[in-house]
Amino acid sequence: MAVSYFYATGAYQTWTVPNDWNPTNNKIECYGAGGDGAAYSGRSGGGGNYASISNFNLTPGSNVSIFVGTVDVYVNTIFSSTTTLMATGAALAGSVGTTILPGGASGGTDTAGAGPLGGAGGAAGVSSTNTVYH
Repeated sequence: MAVSYFYATGAYQTWTVPNDWNPTNNKIECYGAGGDGAAYSGRSGGGGNYASISNFNLTPGSNVSIFVGTVDVYVNTIFSSTTTLMATGAALAGSVGTTILPGGASGGTDTAGAGPLGGAGGAAGVSSTNTVYH
């Protein structure tokens, strides 16, 4: 199974579905951007939310838009559209996918801390990724 990774660029990226795309054996994962750390407190931001979808039917040779969230631009990571697969930034609701795990809150709040993915996240500005296993 091949793997494609996408990182934050501040703009939409285009991914061309490979000719050997198998609609019954694939997984697409999105990680939202981590939260901002609290100013002058030494606290890190919470980890972004996680969303995935498996066995997704795509047409080989077609183009898919991907946006990888970052704290400084737009915190949500999107595959195709916000109604197909989306992982929101730390402490935000609204992720879309078949599997969704919440991240931690931004540093310096009463609810700051780790989500179920482990760890409280990195310092402000840490970007997320979008991973396609095919």
